[in-house]
Formats: sequence, C-alpha cells, structure tokens
Amino acid sequence: MKRKFTSPEMPPRTGVVHIADMIPQLISRFGIQKRRNFEHIIRAWNSAVGEPFDSLTSVVELKRGTLTIAVKHNAFVQELSFRQDELLKSLQTNITDEKIKKIKWIVKTET
Repeated sequence: MKRKFTSPEMPPRTGVVHIADMIPQLISRFGIQKRRNFEHIIRAWNSAVGEPFDSLTSVVELKRGTLTIAVKHNAFVQELSFRQDELLKSLQTNITDEKIKKIKWIVKTET
C-alpha cells in the first residue's frame, strides 16, 4: 500500500535518486549513445569518401570491427576497394571510440 503525504512536509529521502545520477542509465537504456555513435560514424564515412560517393553509399552497421557499407552499383564497389586503405585510415583517425578494422562492401540497388 502506498503511503500518501497529506502534510506540506517533504517525504523521507530514503531511496531518492538524483536526476544527474539517472541520466547515464537512461541514455544507456534507450540506446541514445549508440545512436549518437552511429551518426558520428555516418558523418565520418561521408567525409572520408567524399563526393559523389557519399550519395552513392550508406553505412549499414559496425559489428565486431567490420564497417558494412551499402553501395548502389557493383562498379562503385571496385572503385572504393582501390581506396579501401585510405578510407580505413581516415575512419580510424576520425572515430576513436570505435575500432574499425576492415570495410565490407555490399551492393544494394534501390527497388
């Protein structure tokens, strides 16, 4: 049974958690930090790959050190593969909180 406080006095402070202590838990619980990290990876990818490839590719996921990139056409995969070492170095320089060891290409045409 919940206890109601009818007096203007403050309830006892046992079990009270400050909002500042809750924020990191809430960020973790709702995946906000993962989303922010993923957005940072997208920005770093777009910067590294440059135009016109930033509009022809998209970041799919980063899993176990492998960054998966969707490419709109197989010919672009070949061009990007030639630049893979350069792109990987740029990403590793700009993304310090995640370890990117390799890039995986997948062809994903629009339907």
